[in-house]
Amino acid sequence: METKHSALNFRKDVQIFDPKMAKDSIRGHEIPSSLTALSDSKITLAEIIKYEVIAASFVAENDQKAPFKFWKSYAVEMPRLSTLALKCLSIPGSSASIERSFF
Repeated sequence: METKHSALNFRKDVQIFDPKMAKDSIRGHEIPSSLTALSDSKITLAEIIKYEVIAASFVAENDQKAPFKFWKSYAVEMPRLSTLALKCLSIPGSSASIERSFF
């Protein structure tokens, strides 16, 4: 059995915060533990269910910043979840640009 690098698992987990992909990513009203470990507060079941309902009716834009706009606009309704989502979505997908600066 092939073991995936933890960064690949994290990337897959973060897709939960893209409203276009949420319905395929959320399983059993739970946020993956790799993401909740980054949260300072407990994410409530009510916020997760609210996100599932709102994301199901979300009309996706062809815009890379759409997830950021979504979470900023719903920050009041889902404060803990939006804080976690923005934190996770802001993590660079690669450190390649940093590594290139040393060569």
